Amino acid sequence: MDFNMKKTLLTVGILFTTQSFAAAPAITYCSSANLNFNGANSCTSTCSAISGSAVRLGSGTSGFCIGQSSYNEFNLYKIALGRETAGNEPICTIWTGNTIVSTADKLPGTSENSGAIDLSSCSSGSYDTIHLTSSNFQKYAGHTRFPDGSGNIVRTASAFANDNTDYTTIANWRETSTSHSNDALGYVRPSTGWNSVYNKLASAPSSTDLAGDTNRIMLFDWMKITKAGDTGERTGWLCDGESVCSRAAGENQYETRIRHTETMVVEGLPLTITDGDDTLSSLDVGYNSLASSARSGTEEVGINFLWHNDSGTLKYLGTRPFDDGLYVTIGTPQSTDM
Repeated sequence: MDFNMKKTLLTVGILFTTQSFAAAPAITYCSSANLNFNGANSCTSTCSAISGSAVRLGSGTSGFCIGQSSYNEFNLYKIALGRETAGNEPICTIWTGNTIVSTADKLPGTSENSGAIDLSSCSSGSYDTIHLTSSNFQKYAGHTRFPDGSGNIVRTASAFANDNTDYTTIANWRETSTSHSNDALGYVRPSTGWNSVYNKLASAPSSTDLAGDTNRIMLFDWMKITKAGDTGERTGWLCDGESVCSRAAGENQYETRIRHTETMVVEGLPLTITDGDDTLSSLDVGYNSLASSARSGTEEVGINFLWHNDSGTLKYLGTRPFDDGLYVTIGTPQSTDM
C-alpha cells in the first residue's frame, strides 16, 4: 500500500540539452468527488482540498494526502544506459558529475544546465534501461492544512530531521504503530499492510497545530523505502516490480535502474545509437515545479503527510517527499560534427 518506487527514482529536476524543451506534464488533481486518503483514482488528493470537502478519514483508520513542499534538494552523480537483454548492469556512462539539484523554486519548463552528454563509450545498438546515481538522502521541507476542516497546519519538524546510513536491518529504524513511542526508530508505518515508510514528525502521533512554527528541513533516506518495499525481482537490487530497481552505489549514494516497459514508459527509450553519435539533442529527467506560484487554490505538490484518526481526533504520524507529474524524456542521438 502507498508505495510507488518510480516516484523515488525520477526526482531529478535537471536538463542536459542544446535545444529547447516542453514544460513538465500537468499534475492531475482530484475533483471533489474523487478525493481520497489512499492514492486511488489516478489523481492527486491534496490535504488542503480534502480539508475543504466532506471527505474524512474514518475513526481508527490511517491515510495520506499531499502537501506543499517549500524546499527540496539532492545530488545527482551519474547517468548511464543499459539493456535488459544484457543483464542488470549499465553498459555505458553518458554523464558524470556532482550537481546539486534544487527544485522547490523552479517553475514548469525551467531547469539547470549541467553539462554535455557523452555517448562515446556506448557501442552501436539499442538501449532500453537508464541508470541514475544520486544521493540517497533528500533534504526537504513543507506544510499543509489538516484534512479535517479544522484549519490547523502541520509542518516538517526538527525532532526526527536527521538520519543515519543504516537501511539493511529494518528493525533498527522502522516502527509499526499508530501510537509510536520508540524515539530510537525514526521511521513509521501505521500497520503491516503498508510497505511505505515515513519520517516521524514527533515522539508520538500529534494533533498540535503548527501554524506558528516554520517548516524545518528534514532528511529522507530513499534506500530505506526501497528496502521496505522490495519485491525481490532482481538479485542484488531492491525492486518495485520488474521495471524499477535500486541499490547502494557508494557512501550515501544509490543507483536506480529504470526499464522501459508498457507500464513504465520512459520517453525516448528504447534508444538506438549508431556509429558517429556522440551526444544527445537533450536529456530531461524531471518533475513539476514545487513552487507555490506554479499552482493556485488548494493545489499542492512535493510532500506526503501520513494521518491517523484516533477515536475522532486526527493526528499526524509522519511525512516524506512525494512527487507527481514525473517524466523522463531522452532526445535524439546525434554527432557534434554534423
